Amino acid sequence: MESFYRAMRKKHNVLMEGDKPLTGQWNYDGDNRMKLPKSHKPISPLVFNNDVSKTLEEIKKTDIKTIGTIDAQNFVWSINREQSLQLLVFCY
Repeated sequence: MESFYRAMRKKHNVLMEGDKPLTGQWNYDGDNRMKLPKSHKPISPLVFNNDVSKTLEEIKKTDIKTIGTIDAQNFVWSINREQSLQLLVFCY
């Protein structure tokens, strides 16, 4: 990855000072490899219980190509503005 970072930074002139990296470092991978503290407790995700069976039937009727499968009676992702805003507030 080191050569990739260097090539991209040079090509796009990102964080460069002439032909040298602006801060003296080509990448910051080492900074991103710190372990989580043992006391860290991740929060439970906000999931929804949506029934999208009718929508799935409509998609199947139109022969639209899709990938993957879902549980149409228990779709956990947000499907409208209200749920999306709940999720946005939950994340921040």
